[in-house]
Amino acid sequence: MKIIQTFWSGGLSLRENAFGWLHPEYNLMSWALSCLTLRRHGYEVSLYTDQMGKEWLINRIGLPYTEVFPIYNESLCLPKHWACAKIKTYSLQQEPFIHIDGDVFIPKKLPDVFENAKLITQNREYGANHYRIMMDNFVNHPNAVVPVYLFKRWNATSIPSYNMGVFGGRDLEFIHYYCCQAEKLLLMNHINDRFDSRSHLDMNVIFEQMLFAALADEKGRKPKSILPQNIKDTGYSASEFCDFCRWNRLQLLHIIGGNKRVESICQAMERKLFLDYPEYYIRIASLFPERHACIGSEYENEVVKQERRYCMSQTFFADDLRKWDNLVLAKNPFLTHLTYACMREKWVYYIPSVLSKNGHCMSVGPLGKNILTLLEDEFMTYESLCSALKSVVFSSCEGQTQDWIDEELGYLLQHGAITINNINP
Repeated sequence: MKIIQTFWSGGLSLRENAFGWLHPEYNLMSWALSCLTLRRHGYEVSLYTDQMGKEWLINRIGLPYTEVFPIYNESLCLPKHWACAKIKTYSLQQEPFIHIDGDVFIPKKLPDVFENAKLITQNREYGANHYRIMMDNFVNHPNAVVPVYLFKRWNATSIPSYNMGVFGGRDLEFIHYYCCQAEKLLLMNHINDRFDSRSHLDMNVIFEQMLFAALADEKGRKPKSILPQNIKDTGYSASEFCDFCRWNRLQLLHIIGGNKRVESICQAMERKLFLDYPEYYIRIASLFPERHACIGSEYENEVVKQERRYCMSQTFFADDLRKWDNLVLAKNPFLTHLTYACMREKWVYYIPSVLSKNGHCMSVGPLGKNILTLLEDEFMTYESLCSALKSVVFSSCEGQTQDWIDEELGYLLQHGAITINNINP
């Protein structure tokens, strides 16, 4: 079954086009990681976009889409109602498909069962207060035109919905019927008429997700979902859907809603793209030179190599460093001790970074300082470093010694102060 994606710029410039992300750069990084992961699984992926989307994703970044259809323009809909572009893409399909949003990542190839599914969604939702407010604002608008089948669901205890970060299937007749009903709803309510007060309503979830659920229930359709559990409308927690440390254990990651503005989540996604697809990462970072001082500098290649090593080091450590007998630890050669910033029992270091404009600073206590001192002039295996630390620092203390060492090593690895040296970046 073919995979499709929809990127619509809304007529916004490169630096305006954040679409909910903390920064426009993360929007492009998300699209890159989503597309590249799908292509790595062997999927052919088609892109439906506008000229601006083609310029960014294809001409500048070079994402390897199988087909590109630059058929949209900024008059398609108001930027606020971006889901209109997705509905239009669904309606154009003449063969079975799976549509995957640009903020959705599929770490493992989808099970074969979805190849034969009549309808596919990410998961069923049950609407609580958030969806209730959204529907109340629409239904109670004095000029609202609400179809009977949708009005019935508004009166239900919980408003049904399907998350359509992943959507598609083989039942094209029903999908086209759904798209037709969505377009009617938009037209009847003048949603894309900027001079109509209804155009200011928050409607994306209503005309895409709630309307599909209402029609599916009305017609007795039972979509097959990637995630089997029903999820509350506000239940997309970062720990379940945005934990890049669990990449290999998850079927799907989806940076949905407010998670796009959480810096730690954005940075985790950025590191994943940098680690798995450095060439594409550099292309995107080069579009935002004010955020990446190392890009284009004389030491770019060495910093990139060192940073990739530390990103890979974090992956090893997350799997329990003690299992890796042959790993060799090294101090980051770009680590700089800031003598002017020393405090009592604290030492401050600076680390240059490809992933940020100014690099970052970190502080360490006596244990961290001892680790960095031991690694100053030589590489050490995990076992030899632990042995040296126990004899120097913990000679009179046993108990949780190993846990303290591991915790400090994790901290130093996370910040890039040390790396696992015998990893080929």
